[in-house]
Amino acid sequence: MLDLAEELRAALDEPSTAPPLSLEHIWITAAGRALFLDFRVPNATPALDINAAQSFLAHVADSVLDPASLPSPDGKSFLGALKRNAFDRPEFMVGNLTSLVSKPAEITARWRAMSLLMLPACCALCGILAGCMFNFERIRWERAWKGLYPDRPYFLDAAQAYIERAEDNEEKRDIELARVYLVTHFSDVITNEAFWSRPELVSTLGTHERKLVREAVTRPTAPANVVQEAERVVPRWMAKKENQARRIPIGVSVGVFLFCIMSIGFIELIASAIFRRSFVLNLFGIAVVGADGQLATRKRLLVRWVVGTLPIVTVFTIGMGVLMVSGTLAILHAATGVIGICFAVASIAALIYAIRRPSRTLADGVARTHLVPK
Repeated sequence: MLDLAEELRAALDEPSTAPPLSLEHIWITAAGRALFLDFRVPNATPALDINAAQSFLAHVADSVLDPASLPSPDGKSFLGALKRNAFDRPEFMVGNLTSLVSKPAEITARWRAMSLLMLPACCALCGILAGCMFNFERIRWERAWKGLYPDRPYFLDAAQAYIERAEDNEEKRDIELARVYLVTHFSDVITNEAFWSRPELVSTLGTHERKLVREAVTRPTAPANVVQEAERVVPRWMAKKENQARRIPIGVSVGVFLFCIMSIGFIELIASAIFRRSFVLNLFGIAVVGADGQLATRKRLLVRWVVGTLPIVTVFTIGMGVLMVSGTLAILHAATGVIGICFAVASIAALIYAIRRPSRTLADGVARTHLVPK
């Protein structure tokens, strides 16, 4: 159509040399270019003007375009403008067609894969960065501690074991055991003002926590049997606390990833309901259309969201709840369990299906929609 529009633009400048506006006078070359033949047919042809050129191009489009192939919204809008004789000058037709042919004609597998994987990859990267930033504080503390006390156990683990029990108002016996162990091994650290003046060593403790630790050394000395019990029990608490601290960056990474995916899912819902657009697909230049080639209705977009996005949002919301209530270890066990593996297999299968059929996924089949370039 672009080739024909360009010839018609030239013919409008010299109507006497214009070819007949007839499909029988069009030649498609081996390179796929369209040309008008110079010889005329016996039947008379209508006078060539801008309206006749638009009507002819619209007739060509109706004759050669595959009815089963849905045009893009811009392409459908252009065809509608041709049928309405909406263009005043041939340059406008040529300009619109030039813009249209510069765009992809259909959604490719690589393009669809990009739209499916790019945002989850960005979410995963954000989660990794958040976990690294959180872990940086712990690494900085450990390096500063080893610089001062290279051969001693970590003061922070003992302090947190005591603070956790003191703040939770657990059994007084456990509080006393944690305090005794802390004072026995780190009384010189607690009373050392140089230690408290170093931000990298005390930044992980709040004002109230520092007060609790300082007050621990002001209490009376514990009996020998209590010290012995503390030496036997508290190291196990400290080891458990250290393991929990090691898992926190993983939990932060997983939590950020889950939250980002959930947020994208809800933004997709809002965009579908209010703006009649798919937020994610719109970012990648893809439009969702109905069987008539027009932008899909809000009802069809919502059906598409329920089928394609709601299951993911639901699973990730449950995962976020497990992470917040039961911790990192629970979400890791769930992810590597039967349910997590089944969800992963189903997700991979859905991704492969969507990439192999880039113009119509399972959700599009249920919603009776198609994906086309914008």
